[in-house]
Amino acid sequence: MKYNKKKDKPTYKEEKVEYLSIANITSNEKLKRTIKNEDIERIADNIESTCKIVPIIVRKVGKKFQWVTGQEVLEAFKLLKEKKIPTIKRDLTDDEACEFALASIRHNTDISSEGHEDQVYAQWVRGYKSGRYKTITDYSKRICYSDRQTSDLIRAKEDRDKIFRSEGTSDHISTETLRVIKNLSIPEKKKFCDRIKDGKIYPGDAREAVNFLNSEFVSAEIKEAILNGDTIWRDAKEIFEKR
Repeated sequence: MKYNKKKDKPTYKEEKVEYLSIANITSNEKLKRTIKNEDIERIADNIESTCKIVPIIVRKVGKKFQWVTGQEVLEAFKLLKEKKIPTIKRDLTDDEACEFALASIRHNTDISSEGHEDQVYAQWVRGYKSGRYKTITDYSKRICYSDRQTSDLIRAKEDRDKIFRSEGTSDHISTETLRVIKNLSIPEKKKFCDRIKDGKIYPGDAREAVNFLNSEFVSAEIKEAILNGDTIWRDAKEIFEKR
């Protein structure tokens, strides 16, 4: 997008859409994520029924092209056994490609919280070490996130690694939940997440549950009983409210 100072309004340069051979498009390992088969099938069905396709963004790497955005669309085209896919070519460096991709997925509900955190964190570490970003603000501007959103994702990634160090996937816990429980100790966070997993705390109640646990009238014994799953937090809250 170019800004026209004279007319004081943005003008857009049209980009050419080209159909490229899918066999000539390689994966971007820095941005690759696990996509559920049902999501790929849903996208494929939508493409077949509506014929509406958003071109994927690619960049030239060696003699081939590498996708920057549209991993799920590319997988859907493969499922449909298509030979070519609509693309828009961009001249991007490694860092620019990652930043562009992160900017494009910030509102993507198909990407898991864990996958989103991993990608934001990995690019932050690479960029900070290379000197590309001096601060979170520098990084946030590049990926079009707010400072708070970037910080939340980075902290959530660090907390997730500590909480679920030996448990593999933790997709049942969202970035928002990790943000809500950020002031609990790591052992408390682990127990809180366990209670979400076993259904004794609903994700939508996380903030209210944390506020209750941190209330001055909740004793250490009651707090421990709730976090251990021996007492339901709402039951305990009802008792206190009736007093």
